[in-house]
Amino acid sequence: VLLDGTEAVAALLVQQAAASTVSSESGPLAFPAARLDLASRQVMLAHRIFKERLLMIYANATNNTNATDGAWPSASIAAFETAQEHLKTGGAGLPPVILSREDILDQWDNVMAAWQVFKAAVDPGSSDVSLMSQSLATLSRQLEIALPLYAMPDEVLPPDYLWPILVYSAIAVFALATACSAICLLCCYRRKQLLETGAKL
Repeated sequence: VLLDGTEAVAALLVQQAAASTVSSESGPLAFPAARLDLASRQVMLAHRIFKERLLMIYANATNNTNATDGAWPSASIAAFETAQEHLKTGGAGLPPVILSREDILDQWDNVMAAWQVFKAAVDPGSSDVSLMSQSLATLSRQLEIALPLYAMPDEVLPPDYLWPILVYSAIAVFALATACSAICLLCCYRRKQLLETGAKL
């Protein structure tokens, strides 16, 4: 119940932030609310997996069939991994991470490394609660580090900003071609002078 309440509060905060914009040199940038929302839910989903695994361990230890339905939290695990993939390659309405956001891509790798350790700790063949708790703390920390990175809008050059680049590039190419033509004409003129001088001699 507490986890569900936390999710509701997080969703409300993200909705409020979605209406805001971030200023940059190229103009206002839309706040990446959907991306941040999904990233924040990953923290809560990791804790949900931990809780579900604890209930299974408790049920097995006490033979209490009412403690859990006995189902392995495969749905939660699959949801976490699917969301992680969307946070990198895009999907579910999210665009892929642009290559210039190396900060996000590097932290995504850190999250996945911590996730693999946590996933192994909550495996049905393991019941080490201490290891589960430690790996959850590490994963949560990596997920929390990623949140402010996902909250930063991607700096993308707008179409209006590309025109000066194209114009200056065209000018540079024209200047280079003009210089090459001038050099060729000068060489031809010098060669003609040398030939005329040799003919007079």
